[in-house]
Amino acid sequence: MKINYCRQIVAATLAVVILTAAVRAAEIEVQWERRDADRATADFAFDRISRPSNQDAATNAQVMLSRGEEDPAGAEVFALVDGKLPANRDEPGSNFFLGVGNKGGRVVMDLGEETPILRISSYSWHAGGRGPQVYKVFARDKMPLDPKPDVTLDENPERAGWKFIAAVDTRTEGEKPGGQYGASIARAGGTSIGSYRYLLFDISPVNPGDIFGNTFYSEIDVEDGKQHAAVPFDPRKVAITINSDEMPQLKPWIDGKLRPACEKWYPIIAEMLASDGYVPPRSLTVTFKKDMEGVAGTVGTRVACAGPWFERNLDGEATGAVIHELAHVVQRYRGARGGGQRPGWLVEGIADYVRWFKFEPASARPRPDPSRARYTDGYRTAAALLDYATERHDPELVEKLNAALREGRYRDSIWRDLVGKDLDSLWQEYLDALKKK
Repeated sequence: MKINYCRQIVAATLAVVILTAAVRAAEIEVQWERRDADRATADFAFDRISRPSNQDAATNAQVMLSRGEEDPAGAEVFALVDGKLPANRDEPGSNFFLGVGNKGGRVVMDLGEETPILRISSYSWHAGGRGPQVYKVFARDKMPLDPKPDVTLDENPERAGWKFIAAVDTRTEGEKPGGQYGASIARAGGTSIGSYRYLLFDISPVNPGDIFGNTFYSEIDVEDGKQHAAVPFDPRKVAITINSDEMPQLKPWIDGKLRPACEKWYPIIAEMLASDGYVPPRSLTVTFKKDMEGVAGTVGTRVACAGPWFERNLDGEATGAVIHELAHVVQRYRGARGGGQRPGWLVEGIADYVRWFKFEPASARPRPDPSRARYTDGYRTAAALLDYATERHDPELVEKLNAALREGRYRDSIWRDLVGKDLDSLWQEYLDALKKK
């Protein structure tokens, strides 16, 4: 058994002309502690680093991944502040980490108001190379009126108005990297680091040569000397960032039509696709790309849209296409857990059901060709089947199917339980009804 401690003083000593700044920087200390597997505990009980809190100043913070992509096998970025901790050393769904092959990423935390920060603490836990933490933290008290995360966060954040606070690196040369880590950033003597509303965590991989070398971050705390009770999340307050820097000609449509539609429909979708114990993502980003082919796609909470297609369809399907992607953000099935199935035709069918049978006008609803269509076509065809089965058999069918997919309970046999017949029989019933119209 081994416990590692490290105390690092951040200082600038390059020249006499910055001596005053160096003294101030030297007052900020980075301390960290590592526990091997036989000493790690589920409550992250370190000897010198305080335990994670669920009542710190970050408890109700908005958190957004502004660069990089989250790993779909892990938790969303909000897991960094939700006060919930993993129970063991290899629990992907309880940790936030960047996707395979990512070379780093940036997380922006909005505390809601300017806050006198006493300490910033971070926690991680993994059996192997995803345990150590490597990041820099920056801060600012105000943000631009129209923040564009992938642009304003310059390669050097200080050029974009961020103030450097400290660098954390818990790697130890010659040591096996697995274990439980806690890191603490504070000013000597316990005085305030400064009053800030926004924090930027510039995260680096533990091992740049390893495509799986991204840290399992369990929690980040921000202490201000007060206790903050968690406020239930209101989907109407989701942080929606829409980036059209590559397609500036779309901005009038975004401001006049798309943004109002997203802000109105995200909470509606969150309610439609609710399930026990599930909290929908609290932030998402929609980015329009000038060289992207196709229409749109979603990874986690990041929606990418093919700018040229949207420019051609502003008066047609453009807004509805983004509503479909918002449904994917809320679905967030995170893989086929529990041994269940996750058929793509049904995943896309539910998203298109939200779009075509809830958002779009009734006159635009699809009508499959009974001579050629099959429910496994997904999208509009599967959506039309869901609408029929909801109207004729169970008004809560989509909600129940969504919960089964999210919880890893879905199997094709569930249809007999929900509507009294198997899928093929239900499809034939729907085709017969179509032919009579």
